[in-house]
Amino acid sequence: MAGLLLVLVLLDPARAQERAEPAADAVSLAQILEHAVRHSPELASARIDVEVAEARVMEASGIEDWLIGATASYLRRRTESAEGNIIGTNEIDRIAGSISLSKLLFTGGTFSIVADSDRSETLFAFGGGDRTTETTTSIVARLSQPLLRDRGEGVTRAAQNQAELARRAAVLQREAAARGLVRDLVSAYWELAYAAADLEIRRSSLDLARERRRLTQASVKAGATAPTEVVAVDQVIASREEEIVVAELGVLQRALDMRALAGMEIGPGHLGLVATAPLEVEPQPIDLDDVVARALRESPEIAALELRGESAQIEVEVTDNGLLPALDFSIYGGPLGTDTTFAGSVEQLAEGQGYQVGGELRFEHSFGRNSARGSSRRARAEYQRVMVDKADLRRQIARAAAEAASQAQVAARRLALSQVAIELSQKNIEAEMGRFELGKSTNFDVLERQEELKQARLRYARAVTDYLRATAFISALTGDILDQYGVVVK
Repeated sequence: MAGLLLVLVLLDPARAQERAEPAADAVSLAQILEHAVRHSPELASARIDVEVAEARVMEASGIEDWLIGATASYLRRRTESAEGNIIGTNEIDRIAGSISLSKLLFTGGTFSIVADSDRSETLFAFGGGDRTTETTTSIVARLSQPLLRDRGEGVTRAAQNQAELARRAAVLQREAAARGLVRDLVSAYWELAYAAADLEIRRSSLDLARERRRLTQASVKAGATAPTEVVAVDQVIASREEEIVVAELGVLQRALDMRALAGMEIGPGHLGLVATAPLEVEPQPIDLDDVVARALRESPEIAALELRGESAQIEVEVTDNGLLPALDFSIYGGPLGTDTTFAGSVEQLAEGQGYQVGGELRFEHSFGRNSARGSSRRARAEYQRVMVDKADLRRQIARAAAEAASQAQVAARRLALSQVAIELSQKNIEAEMGRFELGKSTNFDVLERQEELKQARLRYARAVTDYLRATAFISALTGDILDQYGVVVK
């Protein structure tokens, strides 16, 4: 047990990096995540996509608005009657104005109310020039309704419904981006911790070799050991020093990777990083089937594709409706007043002395219908493509979940085995040193036992890192990772 505690101390990345690069910035995983969420271009882009989608929802909701309109016109026409004409109009003055209020109905029809007034003054050439003045004022309510093409709420609100589906899909894509970012940051953070642990383990192995050289040198001076034993130890020391140089570069590379991924500054005085969290874990049981089921159920990518499928289905319905001929029916009616003055016409309108009613039926159909048929065919093909993409994505996510769960299970088993290997390696070193002192072993044998201890410690560190990375992938797939690390994306 004492040997295992020693290993955990050696795997403390803060201690390891402190020796390797004192000027490095110490950061916790929480600090890394907080900085990345604020500065990540990917998340910023995802937020903008949501804002754009919300704006399109508002834009599409414009069909619910009431539309008010007003017109005003003036006409003056002067003509001269030809000589010998019996009758003719040579002067017309006309002033007209209207105001309307209309709204699109969910059935696809339109309801409108129009109030207008038209005043005309006409001079007839016959009879010495009679001048007549007439003012007509009316209020007309009109209801227009498609009976075939463009009929129904599904067609009328198609753009509105598709915009809402696109908004929901953008929110899901933002969540997917956040999950992916946090997953990658967690993975990179533990790789940084592993690089520091790897460096410290190799330095510890070098310390053991140097201590072995000191003891060997003392034994040579006492005449108990041949001088060639020192050379063998020096060779091992040189090899381990070379490993440390490579490991130091690995620590710097992992730190730079971490800075780049988190959007941190890279420059003089801002290169190295120290992962303050110790590289240790307490493995938990993992149910592979449950992980796969939850990954499929909680996947924002699959949910976004399902929304795309709904939007594509709406497009199919709209284009199928476009294959129908147009048959539109409208009715209108309202009070009407006519007098020589505006006030008089309004009075007659208010008293209901006059009225007008009417109806219209309009039919339109194109032969060939290539445009409508092409739109319908395109919409159906796009829907089929979404379904194919969804099935493929489900397979990819199921595979990724199964692999991550399996990797975590294997890493947990490797942890247990490497702990045993560490304890046995420490005992073997003690036994080998005892045999060396009795002259029954060589320095090569002792150094070989030290190498076995180093490799066991490295395998332990790698297993811890692999387990933490695999569980981060699992959490990202099952949707737990944002809550797990307290990340809120808005």
